[in-house]
Amino acid sequence: MKITKRRLKRLIKEELQKVLKEQSVQQQIGLPHGKFTPAQLIDALNNVVKNPEALANINTRELEAMISNQIRKRGTPEEKEQLKSLRDDMLRAAGKTDRHGHTSYERNRYRRGDWRKAAAGIEDPGSGGFG
Repeated sequence: MKITKRRLKRLIKEELQKVLKEQSVQQQIGLPHGKFTPAQLIDALNNVVKNPEALANINTRELEAMISNQIRKRGTPEEKEQLKSLRDDMLRAAGKTDRHGHTSYERNRYRRGDWRKAAAGIEDPGSGGFG
């Protein structure tokens, strides 16, 4: 497959914009330029969650994607659980919840939990909360 010069330039430009967006989100929440550790992200997210007005200037989708990528890529299980909790707190502070106040990640974890219980033969009498 041949790629024209115009197409190649456009692809490079799109990738560059993507990287610059992610770097700007990193800088906005106080992370160092380039690579960072899960502990540094946890500290930065704690600060963001404590100051919800700071979320007004941050692209929450980009931040959510960065957190999700970090959860998938690296960190201890404890750090990953903490990042999941902070991601939910951040989305709640940004108002990205359903009518019951749950994030999409919380709903999915609940549904997976129900499926696992059913597969294991455990009955859940009258689970409340998520609906």
